[in-house]
Amino acid sequence: MRYEAVSVICPAYHDEANIGPLVLRCLDVLGPMCGALEIIIVEDGSPDGTAAAADALAARHPEVTALHHEKNRGHGGAISTGLARAAHPLIAVMDGDGQYDPGDLPAMLDMLLAGADVVQGRRASYPNGPARSAMSWAYNAMARALFRSPARDLGCGIKALKKDALQSVAPPSTDGIFMQGELVIRMSLAGRRVAESTVSCAPRRSGRSSSISSANLKILYQDLKRFRKEISAAGRGSGKG
Repeated sequence: MRYEAVSVICPAYHDEANIGPLVLRCLDVLGPMCGALEIIIVEDGSPDGTAAAADALAARHPEVTALHHEKNRGHGGAISTGLARAAHPLIAVMDGDGQYDPGDLPAMLDMLLAGADVVQGRRASYPNGPARSAMSWAYNAMARALFRSPARDLGCGIKALKKDALQSVAPPSTDGIFMQGELVIRMSLAGRRVAESTVSCAPRRSGRSSSISSANLKILYQDLKRFRKEISAAGRGSGKG
């Protein structure tokens, strides 16, 4: 046993065919390493069979809990629901679409035990095409410029963090795709130790991603502006900036 207790949060949307293999892989990798393990699937009002697939997993495996949003709240909203439910001191977050390998989680959890407060994944390669790669580069460049983010791949959907560190910062105020990035930036600005771990990333095998829809990109732009305004106001209030 390497870890006393771990919570894994898997937001799932349009992931009917993806969530089962991902959860089984998590159980195979982490089950033998953990004294206690919970896997929390947050099904975000998906119109396909993701809800039924999540419930079937929970019925078969006592480590698995399936939570459901009646209506779609967004990627960040699903993660927030999972974080609020997580019971264990070490928490991992990974998208339910199967693009990330649970086999990368032990290295990230080990970094938490070595002193990091949050470990952000950094993709070794970007399998979703040049347009998505360019958008990811632009997003991370903007985050570094606006917020001095120490992480270089805030859009990467796998990370690990300590529950006590999470509870020491204000929660992100968005349910959109910026939620994960905002969480890491808030920890960095609060003086928490942010580390990176290189992870593998595979093409999505089934379902569809809505992360770069025009609606989500508009929300991302608004969230960046809103968070920048919040940070600037906090700096003025403390006599900085």
